[in-house]
Amino acid sequence: TLSQLRIISNFVNSTVKFDSTSAENEYKLQYIENEKRKFAAAKGLRVDVSADDVKIPYLDDDAVSVDGAVDTELPPAMKQQPTPSMIIIDDITAFCGSCMWNNTNINCDDRVDFMMKRYPKENPTREGTKQFILRKGFCIDPNWAPEFIDEDIASVENEVASIFRNHSAHVKADGAANITHSSLLSNESSSIINNTTNTQQASPPQPPPLSLIPIQNNSTTAIDLVSLTTSKDFFILFNNSAITSWIRHIQNIRSITFIGPPRDHKLFQENMRIHYPHLRVDAASSGMLPIRWINETHWRVTYKDRYRCPYIGVCQQLMKLFVFDLGKKLHVDIGTNVLIVDSDTVWSRDVTFVHDDGTVTYFEVNDYQQGADCTDMDPVAFTEGITMGPPPPVTKLGTNHTTGKRTRSDNTVQLDTVTPYRACRRAEYPNATGARHIAHHMLFQYDVMMHLHSTIKRAWSLPNIWQAFVKCHKLTKSRVAEYELYYSFVSFHYPERVLLKNLQNGADFMGGSSICNDHEMECCRNQNVLLKGCHNHRIEAMNAAESKVEKYHAMGEMCC
Repeated sequence: TLSQLRIISNFVNSTVKFDSTSAENEYKLQYIENEKRKFAAAKGLRVDVSADDVKIPYLDDDAVSVDGAVDTELPPAMKQQPTPSMIIIDDITAFCGSCMWNNTNINCDDRVDFMMKRYPKENPTREGTKQFILRKGFCIDPNWAPEFIDEDIASVENEVASIFRNHSAHVKADGAANITHSSLLSNESSSIINNTTNTQQASPPQPPPLSLIPIQNNSTTAIDLVSLTTSKDFFILFNNSAITSWIRHIQNIRSITFIGPPRDHKLFQENMRIHYPHLRVDAASSGMLPIRWINETHWRVTYKDRYRCPYIGVCQQLMKLFVFDLGKKLHVDIGTNVLIVDSDTVWSRDVTFVHDDGTVTYFEVNDYQQGADCTDMDPVAFTEGITMGPPPPVTKLGTNHTTGKRTRSDNTVQLDTVTPYRACRRAEYPNATGARHIAHHMLFQYDVMMHLHSTIKRAWSLPNIWQAFVKCHKLTKSRVAEYELYYSFVSFHYPERVLLKNLQNGADFMGGSSICNDHEMECCRNQNVLLKGCHNHRIEAMNAAESKVEKYHAMGEMCC
């Protein structure tokens, strides 16, 4: 096997030519080193890695989880089953207690003691902890001889050649196209596994492979899932298997589309290709669930750069209201039902959004940290004002004593709002429950969205609603909330479509947290929690916490 590894290394070095001064080729070299390490770990070999080697963010299988104990090989719930030629080592006899763990000055026996003491729930037995470490490719006795049939050298060379031909094609394509397709390919050896603990378990009953989930092309209940994302959310998407959770729990998904900045396209491609082994970039998607990446360039050039944003941090919210530009202007194959999902959410309960009777599931959330009374965080003025249009000058405003409506001097009636904000308690709505509709997702329907656009454009006499948003915010100084706006509109004009369900934050909905690992999400499933939002700023705060109190506050809502 050592000779095989040398042959592969020589083959790669002779086949892939590099200009060492190129930053892009440095990236390729890092990629090759990662592939070598993976091959060595699978074969029970050791590869010398220099201290200068830099791991590619979110691409290395040796990534450490937030709490340092849970297996975060990406994604833990979608790993392929090992074939005879790619063995995952969990033989206790291969464990080397005196070896150094992960090229550090900590020996492997000490690492086992630390994990069992620090994380006893995930590491209840010494044997299970050793197996966990071995499966990660650490602490393997250099004298241990793995029992597997040697592969044919020619087949190894062909496999490596194929890897680097594909990788080269991906690198050349990076940034060249606005749309990149990925598809779930059928793979008989791939399956969803439960990997919430480090101990070996009897083979549990497995759900069907994701590759066998049919596409709902013609169904009126089918939805296209769209998520606006950036690289800061990739930890949740890949390490915490957010994508897996969407496909498993959100019913009738027809396609998944990610919209993000061009600079993150390459890293997204690599994560999809490496950490979801049965996903292939640019593969034919016929009969399988397509996963796409769309650069956000269209929205930036068409709207943001031309009209700016009402305030910092709200641009992404406005882009969501233009999600149907995917089909209208970019000619992407999406239907009339689009589920917007925040990319830092992990789902743990099955849900159907569009029903055969024409109703759509919407969720309202009661938050224990937010009372029923309106606060400055409630987008009252903006939500109601955006469908009213600009107020007329005071000097031209009068009252029509017949109708009781405010009128201009030319008898033009000022519009009443068609997006009343009824979520919080105030004089106009004294019986409001305080349940808001910002729940990290919302189902948008094409006809409703186009009706909303035409209403706003008519109210403000402007060619698009982005301009209206800027002007309305300047007048109202109010917060903008795209989910509240859409819900107010659809519940006002299309109440027969609304199937409203209530959630309690901290009970069956976890709005803000920093931990969404396998163990935590298993607890959420057991408690029938719909979803959990794991935010990058909370993860950073928890990593930087210097006291248990700070760490506790950064953790946020927890199921376990």
